[in-house]
Amino acid sequence: MSEMKRIFRKIIRLPWILGTAIVLLWNHTKAGRTLITTTYDLYPPRLPKVFDGLKIVHLTDLHGRSFGPGQEELNQRIRALQPDLILLTGDMYDKEQFPERRQEINRWMKALTEEVPVYASMGNHEIRSDELLEIETEMRRAGVRLLRDRAAILSRDDAKIGICGLDPNPQEKMLEEEEPEVRWERLARTVARYESEPVPFKILLAHKPELLDDYAAFGVDLVFSGHAHGGLLEVPLLHKRLLAPGQGVFPRFSQGIYRKNKTLMVLSSGLGGPRLGLKPEIVYVRLHAPKK
Repeated sequence: MSEMKRIFRKIIRLPWILGTAIVLLWNHTKAGRTLITTTYDLYPPRLPKVFDGLKIVHLTDLHGRSFGPGQEELNQRIRALQPDLILLTGDMYDKEQFPERRQEINRWMKALTEEVPVYASMGNHEIRSDELLEIETEMRRAGVRLLRDRAAILSRDDAKIGICGLDPNPQEKMLEEEEPEVRWERLARTVARYESEPVPFKILLAHKPELLDDYAAFGVDLVFSGHAHGGLLEVPLLHKRLLAPGQGVFPRFSQGIYRKNKTLMVLSSGLGGPRLGLKPEIVYVRLHAPKK
C-alpha cells in the first residue's frame, strides 16, 4: 500500500468512527430493536428434487448484539420458522469484545446447534481479531460447522448438495488489498472438493457481496452474504442505499436478491452494526426444485 493511501486512511478514520457511533444509536431505539423476518422463495434450476422445500435461516452481522437474555427473542423467531439448517455469514462477534460477551454468543450458538445443523463462514471482524484462533476453537466446540476456505456435503436420501465457506481477505488485518489472482486461488481450493465428490448444486457462504462476479465465475448456484449492513440507510427520493463497506457510496449490493449469470445471491442487512432506519433482519429462504 502506498504511503499516500495510508495517510488518507488515517485522515478519514476519525470522522468515520464518529459517524459510525452516531448511526449506532439507531440500534437503541424501539424501531432499531424490532426484528423483522424477510422471506424469499427461490427456484434455482439445479436444485435436486429431494431438496425441494429446504428451509434455511440466514443470520449475519450480529456484531455481538443482544436480543434479550440468551438471545431468547431471536431464538423464538428462529424456532417459529422451523428451519432445516441455519447459515451464519460472519461478523457475529465484534472485533473488540469483552470475553464474557463472547462467551454469551458461544452459548447461544451451542443452543442453536442442538436444534438444527449450523454452518458458518468468517467475517472481517473475526479475521481482524487478535483472538481469531480462540473464536474459531469456541465456534467449533459449540457445534458450528465452520467452513474456512473449506467445503462440506449435505446429503438427503441419495442426493447431495455442497456447502462451502470463504474467508474474507486474510490480509485485511494489515489493511492490505488481496490480489484478484490470490482470491481466485482460494476460491478454487474451496470448491476443489467437489471435483472428487461431484455435487449438482453448490451453496457458498461468503461475507462480502461485492465479489459476486468472482463467485459466479466458479459456478456457485447460491450465495449467502452480509457485510453491507443494508447500505447504512435509504436516501430519500433517490430510493438508493447510501454507503456500504468495500463498495463506497450508492453501493451496487445492499440488501435483497441479486443474480449474476446463473448464480443467485441472498444478501441480508444483518442483525447489528451501523444502520439508520433499517431494522435487524432474519432472512428465511425456502428452496424449490424446478418442476419437470
